[in-house]
Amino acid sequence: MFRLTCFSTFFLLLLTGCVSTPRDALDVLAISDRLLPAFNQRLFEPSMVISEEEIFHLSQEQRADFFQFLNDPKFISTPRHVRVATYMGLILDQFTFSDKTLTTRQSLASKSGNCLSLTVLTTAFAELAGVDVTYQLLDQNPIFSIDRGLLVTSDHLRAVLRSQTTKGSAFSSVSRVRIDYYQTDGLSYIDNVSTNHQRSLFYSNLAVEKLFSNDVDSAYAYAVRALDIYKGNASALNTIGIVHRKRGDLVKAEEIYLHGAKYFDKGPTFIGNYTALLDSQERDVDLSQLTGAKSSTVHDHPWQWIRAGKKSFDNGDYDKAVSFYERALHLAPDLHQVYLMAGDASYAKGNKKKSHQYLVQALSVASQTSDRSQYKRKLEAFYQP
Repeated sequence: MFRLTCFSTFFLLLLTGCVSTPRDALDVLAISDRLLPAFNQRLFEPSMVISEEEIFHLSQEQRADFFQFLNDPKFISTPRHVRVATYMGLILDQFTFSDKTLTTRQSLASKSGNCLSLTVLTTAFAELAGVDVTYQLLDQNPIFSIDRGLLVTSDHLRAVLRSQTTKGSAFSSVSRVRIDYYQTDGLSYIDNVSTNHQRSLFYSNLAVEKLFSNDVDSAYAYAVRALDIYKGNASALNTIGIVHRKRGDLVKAEEIYLHGAKYFDKGPTFIGNYTALLDSQERDVDLSQLTGAKSSTVHDHPWQWIRAGKKSFDNGDYDKAVSFYERALHLAPDLHQVYLMAGDASYAKGNKKKSHQYLVQALSVASQTSDRSQYKRKLEAFYQP
């Protein structure tokens, strides 16, 4: 599934916010070429993808502005990695958050971007300055959102700039500056992310965005490029499973979902897509036998409870539906659409007071103007005859 407005039959494991991804320390066999399923390329028309050079390219004017700041005499005693971090700080003061994954030039032109876009921008300036840059993946409770029928989880990526100072012939020290984009209070460090992994995430994010635009051929091309760069990109593999299903190859989609469930940290996401596929075919399969221990973590993912709530609602069992939606909200309290689902179920069983409370909660967590306007209209009309 993906993240969407009305819950659909796909789950996507990536981010529009930032990035959701498995660890770099995946078992090497699990991400090797020989274990990744072969894809049905005949389903997709060839589609161009942006080059890595274009992702990090800065205009002459943007480069000149940066070098003017970097070489300002007042920074003569300031380490170069600190100068780069200071320049990024000045840029970020003018930035607003966007769910779009942008190139360096696009980010600077729009003064916006998600955290992955900003690691790209930081990298571009760091490379111009000859400064070493690495990346760290952060997480708290996974951030879930629903948009256009897709459920997506988002983590946070940040850049770390560093330089090594040598004092004498026998002593050197490494100085680091972490660049946190937007609010990161409460986030915890998960793991380091390699350069290839970070670049792969850029392509898999764009694959998701192409999928949101229903550009299936481009989504496939970007996801394949992401896997070419880093075989452990679970989001890219999951997207490829989704586009196979959308193009009607359910056998290959099933093979991809099962591979992801067995070998990737984000197994529950693949299990969610596989379960939706089984439901569409009215098949009953023992998932524990197919996916092993990873299936035991599926109860920690809201998709199962949302799906169960929807099924109970369709069957007229509104009490159960509310109970399942509450379980989903316990795991993902920011899913405003699920408050609406719980409100609909409460209204259907005759509890208008509780339904009104769910609507108020939906309004309180919704951030998009269109969603907030919808909930306000519903609340205004709630008690009208």
